[in-house]
Amino acid sequence: MVSDVVVEALFITDIVLNFRTTYVSRKGEVVSNSKSIAVNYLKGWFFVDLVAALPFDFLYASDVYSGEVSNLIIA
Repeated sequence: MVSDVVVEALFITDIVLNFRTTYVSRKGEVVSNSKSIAVNYLKGWFFVDLVAALPFDFLYASDVYSGEVSNLIIA
């Protein structure tokens, strides 16, 4: 349980850091503009990272104990 929380915290930290990390454009230039970095990340790996960071085990555990979570997801 503690290890799950640590792993999820690392994924969330990764997402935050990716919004601030420079990248190399196709022209070979290092891009350090915050807005350009955010747009590049949102167009690329953001959604993959977001899905990886979702706490599926907590959602499943909540669903087992009450049907409210599944109703929220379906609705």
